[in-house]
Amino acid sequence: MAERVLILGGGFAGNAAARALRGQGLEVTLIDQRNYHLFQPLLYQVAAGDLQAEAIATPQRRLLRGADLHFRLGRVARLNLPQRSILLDDGDILSYDYLSQRRGRPLPPPFAYRDPGSMAVLGRFDAVCEIERWHLHWHGWSAWLLWLGLHLYRIIGTRNRLLTLLDWGTDYLRHGAAVEIILSPPNSSDP
Repeated sequence: MAERVLILGGGFAGNAAARALRGQGLEVTLIDQRNYHLFQPLLYQVAAGDLQAEAIATPQRRLLRGADLHFRLGRVARLNLPQRSILLDDGDILSYDYLSQRRGRPLPPPFAYRDPGSMAVLGRFDAVCEIERWHLHWHGWSAWLLWLGLHLYRIIGTRNRLLTLLDWGTDYLRHGAAVEIILSPPNSSDP
């Protein structure tokens, strides 16, 4: 019987760990309270109406294709370390040989944080980019292209990348207006 690995959390680290264990002769189960992976760096664009929600959300079962990869919807209610089992909120008990219980950290692949740097779009063809570990600081068109390419690359799934590129391209060509938010009524003395 294959050794059982439970991965708690379906974020970047949980999905990376599950895919890294594919084909290793292990029975891998990823457990998350949502049945989709959300690419949070672009969530603000969904909130602003610039992207459709499906462009940044991918079903977990689509990500975990493979005979040895499984997805389980649920929350952990209790962890029983001596018996190597967890109790889910629906009452099911799952046993394991290996457990990844630290959110945001994969197990067994070793985890190391790498600061990807900072980026921000300032306007049409204008952005800033700073990658401290390489001592890179630049702005303008090249930084804007890097921002675009990196964000498209990090989105999971070709379909989602194309939807996002289409949404962004349409907004760009139509000179899509930014969302305007009025926080307080105008002052009568304002011009």
